[in-house]
Amino acid sequence: MSQNSIKESPHSSANAYWDPAGSPAPVQDAQIEQEKLNRKLEHFSNNPGRERSNLIFLCAIAFAAALVASRVFPEATIHAFIFGLVPAFVYFFSIQTLEKQLALLAIAKKRGWLYRAKGDNGRWRTLKVIYPEIFAEGDRGQSVSDQFWGTLENTPFWMGHFTYSVQSGDSSTTYVTSTYAFRLPKKRLTDFQLIGHDIGTKIGNLFRHELTTEWNDFNRIFSIHYKNAPGTADDVNVLSALNPIVQEKLVAFWRQCGRYKLSIRGDVFLVLFREAFDAKYTNFFRRVAVDERDLKKIEGRLEEIIQLSVDILPHLD
Repeated sequence: MSQNSIKESPHSSANAYWDPAGSPAPVQDAQIEQEKLNRKLEHFSNNPGRERSNLIFLCAIAFAAALVASRVFPEATIHAFIFGLVPAFVYFFSIQTLEKQLALLAIAKKRGWLYRAKGDNGRWRTLKVIYPEIFAEGDRGQSVSDQFWGTLENTPFWMGHFTYSVQSGDSSTTYVTSTYAFRLPKKRLTDFQLIGHDIGTKIGNLFRHELTTEWNDFNRIFSIHYKNAPGTADDVNVLSALNPIVQEKLVAFWRQCGRYKLSIRGDVFLVLFREAFDAKYTNFFRRVAVDERDLKKIEGRLEEIIQLSVDILPHLD
């Protein structure tokens, strides 16, 4: 793939991007940040091999330090080499983090999407208020990062990483999830959420009215949540929406793509997976170009979710 492959798509100058929070502010912030990140991408593109040369130079310094130490203080040779490598390691990991962001930016530019790398706790708070079933996770360290805004197959979408930590005793565990939101052609009559069963949902269901369908396989996989009190007309509406055709599509998607959460609220179709998306094949140390495998993986997941929405939406109302 040539370096021209990361040039900006002719459609990327469009100013209209859809956002699931319904606010233009995140998009405006992203446009400003993308310009800054774009200058770094241009630096990589205009200076191919410079970072690799810098890394080689830093490693050479470490070898030189070890060589000098072996002649002056032989017993300190290993220590000199290890300490000499510290700048190389720091440089490598800093460039690797930047490289991942630039690779995602290059993908966005190629498709005319908008990209914001920066983690944002305020963004998480906004999304948590609107979609608590998806974003009310963790007890610390919550943020949303690596956000994309764009259109695929004529469907406006937003996607991003949702990161949070859970404290347990003296230690904590950090989770990085990927979230995808799509604007639907029209608002749904009934909002509901599907959450994959785990220990937490099973315990929670002991203290609430658990809505179930007639298909045991579906009930074993999903816990059904909705806004209004159980025992109301929404029970009927939700079960009517989750008819056998819809259940089959949702279970098939689970078996194909793994564990996920799903929320349908108004005209927003939102799905969360418990793994991150990244550009693991693109390597700017080797070549300043987007690896097609990364592009296909990200677009492939988007297309899978779009297809799920296309398959089930006609049967929901």
